[in-house]
Amino acid sequence: MAISGLDQELDARRLENAMWRSWMQEQASSNKAAGPPSQPSDNTEGKLQRVRSSIGDHIDFSQIRYPQEKRSCRYDDLPTFPPRPNFAAFENALRPASQCVVYDGCPEDPYHPSNTPIYQTATFVQPSSSEFGPYDYTRSGNPTRTALEKHVAMLEHAAAAFAFSSGMAALHTVTRLLKQGDDILVNEDIYGGMHRLLTQDCKHSGIQVRFVDTTNLDAVAKAILPTTRIIHTESPSNPRMRITDLRALAKLAHQKGVLLSVDSTMMPPVICQPLLLGVDIVVHSATKFFSGHADCTGGLVCVRDPELAHRVAFLQNAEGTALAPFECFLFLRGIKTMWLRVSRAQENAQEIAKFLSRHPKVTGVFFPGPGGCDNRALRIHQSQSSGPGCVISFTTGSVGFSRRLLDASRLFKTTVSFGSVNSLGEMPCTMSHASIPAEQQTLPQDLVRLSVGIEDVRDLLLDLQRALETASGQREQPSNDQYDSRFEDLPVVPRLPGAIAEETDGHDDPSGLQRSDSLVGFLAAQAQQKRPGLALLGVAAVSVLTLGALAAARSQRRCAGFIAGFGFDVTVMVRSILLRGFDQDIANMIGQYMQKHGVNFAREMVPSKFEKTADGKVKVFVKDAEYGVFDTVLVAIGRTGLASQLNVEAAGLSYNPKTGKVVVDDNDQTSVPNIFAIGDVCEGKPELTPVAIQAGRMLTRRLFAGSTKKMDYTDIATTVFTPIEYGCVGYSEDEAREKISKDRIKVYHCTAQPLEWNLNSERKDDMGYMKLIVDKEEKEKVVGVHILGPNAGEIIQGLSVAIRCGVTKEHFDDCVGIHPTYAESYTTMTEEKTEGSALPTKGGC
Repeated sequence: MAISGLDQELDARRLENAMWRSWMQEQASSNKAAGPPSQPSDNTEGKLQRVRSSIGDHIDFSQIRYPQEKRSCRYDDLPTFPPRPNFAAFENALRPASQCVVYDGCPEDPYHPSNTPIYQTATFVQPSSSEFGPYDYTRSGNPTRTALEKHVAMLEHAAAAFAFSSGMAALHTVTRLLKQGDDILVNEDIYGGMHRLLTQDCKHSGIQVRFVDTTNLDAVAKAILPTTRIIHTESPSNPRMRITDLRALAKLAHQKGVLLSVDSTMMPPVICQPLLLGVDIVVHSATKFFSGHADCTGGLVCVRDPELAHRVAFLQNAEGTALAPFECFLFLRGIKTMWLRVSRAQENAQEIAKFLSRHPKVTGVFFPGPGGCDNRALRIHQSQSSGPGCVISFTTGSVGFSRRLLDASRLFKTTVSFGSVNSLGEMPCTMSHASIPAEQQTLPQDLVRLSVGIEDVRDLLLDLQRALETASGQREQPSNDQYDSRFEDLPVVPRLPGAIAEETDGHDDPSGLQRSDSLVGFLAAQAQQKRPGLALLGVAAVSVLTLGALAAARSQRRCAGFIAGFGFDVTVMVRSILLRGFDQDIANMIGQYMQKHGVNFAREMVPSKFEKTADGKVKVFVKDAEYGVFDTVLVAIGRTGLASQLNVEAAGLSYNPKTGKVVVDDNDQTSVPNIFAIGDVCEGKPELTPVAIQAGRMLTRRLFAGSTKKMDYTDIATTVFTPIEYGCVGYSEDEAREKISKDRIKVYHCTAQPLEWNLNSERKDDMGYMKLIVDKEEKEKVVGVHILGPNAGEIIQGLSVAIRCGVTKEHFDDCVGIHPTYAESYTTMTEEKTEGSALPTKGGC
């Protein structure tokens, strides 16, 4: 192969690749069966000299690499690629916290990265068709996975460790070590997913599955059969936290020629290393403590015997259950903080276990620490583990009480799994262990399992105390949009439970009415039960049905419109006027439009009470007189400032006791010079999310970037997403007359039909409406713009910029409209509105 005419800019790496290809071709043509020599041939050296003379001496040719020896490889060895080092006899002087952090996952990488990179590739190029590198296909092996498996093997003192796509994939691989006719003994208190795998999969494969109390060694000894191949247990067990003596059980198993497998997910290697106790196989759901952040799923199998490692490696490769490189990277990152996370969570868990064990509403605590198990079990656990872990289970004596407790908690999020930095809670019988048939369930139905996180334990204890009080009826159930507490009063995302609202037992709502925490749940429930009747009640302030700060009346009308669009019979109760604070001409048009399209309005009415009828409907009363019976009632409730509950007086902050909001100046500064406030908490500021974002951005620039620009709270555009969309910026007509002067104000208006309505048979008779409010003494400067029609929000956003720039009516008149658009009517608007005049008429766009 001639290498001549190389470009002067050829770098060392490209040159190296070119020389490699040239040299390999020479070896192939010379038929040297013994493989390449250890040094370049004379011919190759001659080529190097020619290249050196052509491009100069600035490249260090000594760095060019050549293969030193030919690899030999048998295909039956491929499943064990890459070779797993034996860590069983490895004495690491580092302590567990350091072992988690001090680890070089890629010592052979020529770039020496400080962290293991993600080798995101499916295949690896081989030296030749007859030679194999350490990796060929990511299913069989990947450098990122090797790094993870080596690190786990070191932490667990294993001969080898294997990473799988999930904890269940790891457990399944253990069962695949069995063949038809084999017997497996399993702890009777086992994870629900493993119970399902054993009883519904293994039995169908001809494997005999039997359950036994592994805490009772005599029972285990009697249960072992000649066909028993594996004993599988958990210690502590999930979820009753029962303790098995792993040393004694391993000794018994080995006397009978049986392997002992332990699911040690509850006890990560920074707490316990079961292989050092004689266990043969250790399984982890790495999703828990190895990740620590509940952001990836994975499983681990660690083995003590190299021969067993070959069998597991074969299954991992043959069945394609290995963990992907990106997830391997996440677990490698999680391991670095595992000791810190587990240590903090254990400290919290011990305090919470003490608290629960003393609480009169708690009937039993299950926890491998003081107060959570008997002395014998505690001694066994402490002899084989350095800590109690972070999971606590307890009973209350009432399924309803347990449910209310979990629902009332705001820090223990209701979800399956454990081992996260966040505290979690669940009811195993209906969640993590729900796959176990009812007739085989041995768990108490009222059992609650908590996974304790790394939050401040004082907050966790206070949250539990208040949840217990709420479940007992001593405290009102907290609303879904804010904390009912003093640490506290922080807004939270509304809970989104199952789509169908659950029937309460009468404790959650004094009226015994059915409640749904999400509009999705309401709609699904109505569809399932085929309920057509609906009452929608509104008061002035903020709706819990939407995120952000919108007036309740706005959300009420919006919800009424789209619920009616689903075919429900909707009635809206209005306390006084529609859309208080908005232009009343347009508010009334919205009401007329909604009535025309199927929404009923009951004006100047406020419900006084509700009663649930025998058939599950709701009877609504106005001034204690029956108004009507409805299938469902939705209430748009108001938002109230809670500054008074924050004890702001102690800090010297001024607030409005009527609204509960903090008083600030035009610099967003409170009465205390070093305390600032933005958003809905501020007195007299618009309750709109974008307003709070902009105010926060500008405040940050003033405080830290030397800016002097203040937030301008005037002329802020907004949109009401009623069935016919309404957008506005600036004054309403009434506000303009009040704040400027009736004599100075002139109003231009017009009606127009959007083109898309003209083509819609259901809307061909509907008209949109536009209004410009101008100040005559300021050259008809526009002080208010209003639009009713499709895409009003999109249009008003652009017009709001013009308003802030001081646009006048003349500017609108001089502007060339885009035809045929709805917004072009602003450029042709000539009719002035006079008192008592009818709406103008106009054709389509």
